[in-house]
Amino acid sequence: METQNVKVCYVVNTNEEVKSIYKIDDTPDKRNDARDQGATAFSAYSYSFYPERWKEEPVRYGDLSVCIYDNDDAEKAFEYFKSFIEIISSVYDINPDVFRYVITCDNRYYLIIPAWCFGGENGDIYLPRIYRNMVFKMLDLYRHYCTNLLNIDMSLYSMGKSGLQFHGAACRIKFV
Repeated sequence: METQNVKVCYVVNTNEEVKSIYKIDDTPDKRNDARDQGATAFSAYSYSFYPERWKEEPVRYGDLSVCIYDNDDAEKAFEYFKSFIEIISSVYDINPDVFRYVITCDNRYYLIIPAWCFGGENGDIYLPRIYRNMVFKMLDLYRHYCTNLLNIDMSLYSMGKSGLQFHGAACRIKFV
């Protein structure tokens, strides 16, 4: 009998007095169970196994997230976010309806591009670095069409367990 490789991810529960982070198999049923138990966020990447410092690197899987923000002017950041989406979807010929969008309470705007849009479903050990390079190319493209200076959170593209990023389970908002 062939065994299927199960991806793993991290879960955050901030509904408790003390925030907890724990590990689960990354399956729809396990994610639903975690939500039922109060999970508020999941790691942005899934892993072939849990990363450990100074050990072999796992294969990472996940969608490309781009976080645009402006600490001083949330409205300006939102306008830049919309123009970034318009330019990227136009140049790469991607229907923006396939993107997911997240707005956080600290006025950070996340564009989440599914991995299948660019053939990234198989994951890679260096996925965060690959995504960082992709975002730099997108920024160059954006600057070709627009003079706005974007603040992009590049910490999303760090490697290892110390670079864990989480996406909220309940804060997704689809723009109309």
